[in-house]
Amino acid sequence: MFKKCVSIWAHPQVVTLSAHCHDDLGMAVANSLAAVRAGVRPELNALINGIGERAGNAALEEVVVALAVRKESFAVTHKY
Repeated sequence: MFKKCVSIWAHPQVVTLSAHCHDDLGMAVANSLAAVRAGVRPELNALINGIGERAGNAALEEVVVALAVRKESFAVTHKY
């Protein structure tokens, strides 16, 4: 789904694509990482420990560690 959206709407100067995944089925981190891999940048919604409404959102610390440890797989760079 993310790849299709990126291919249709990805105009870096015009459109900001973001991902906001809920954890109702325990897939928020996986879906967030899939969004990053598909090219959804620069905005990814996540919460510390994934705590939020309903079942929560993607856990920020899990997303950050996955992106740091597997940075080659996600082609992500950071400023820090």
